[in-house]
This record gives sequence, structure tokens and C-alpha cells, in this order.
Amino acid sequence: ALDSERTVRYKGNTYKVRDFNVSEFVLFQEHFQKFSKYYASNNPEDAGKVVVEVKELVKLGVPEFPFELVNELNPVQMLALVSMIANLIPTADENTSEVIEEKKDNPAE
Repeated sequence: ALDSERTVRYKGNTYKVRDFNVSEFVLFQEHFQKFSKYYASNNPEDAGKVVVEVKELVKLGVPEFPFELVNELNPVQMLALVSMIANLIPTADENTSEVIEEKKDNPAE
């Protein structure tokens, strides 16, 4: 059994990120491709589609996370959530480490 032990923390709650079986992975890929396409789009009408796809990704990858809270996230939080689901979190670099440390010092932000 796989258990990536990845979690997402939001507003004091911790949510487990699921590992996908094959059929879930295929569905994830479909939504992730749409998310990527709409996120990279210059068409303002695609902005709402980004949020719709993030909600679908959250339903798949972090099912206990109340997907309606996606509307409250700022763009950086939204990308971090999608990255965690996609297992794309890079190793912290100099800039990322600094932001992480700032957040630790100012957790209300």
C-alpha cells in the first residue's frame, strides 16, 4: 500500500492528500491538463474555469478539504494546493525558504 504522507494545512486543520489508483490518476490528469491550459490562458473568461478545475482536483486529491474553501484561497495558496495534490512541490530554494520562514513567524498571514 502506498501512503505518501502528504498533508495540506489550512485554517488550523490538516487534510490528508490521497494517493491515486490508476483510474483516479487518469481522471486527475484530465483535470490537471484543463487546469494548466486555463491557468496559462490570456483569456479573462478562463479565470473562472481555473477555479472549477482546482475544485475538481481537490475533490479527487484532498476529499476531506471543503472544496468551497477554494474560493477563499489566494493565488499562491491555490497553486500550492494543486502542487501538493500533483506531488510537484519542489525542494525549497533560497526564495521559498525565506517565505516559509516568514510564514512561520507570521502564521496569521
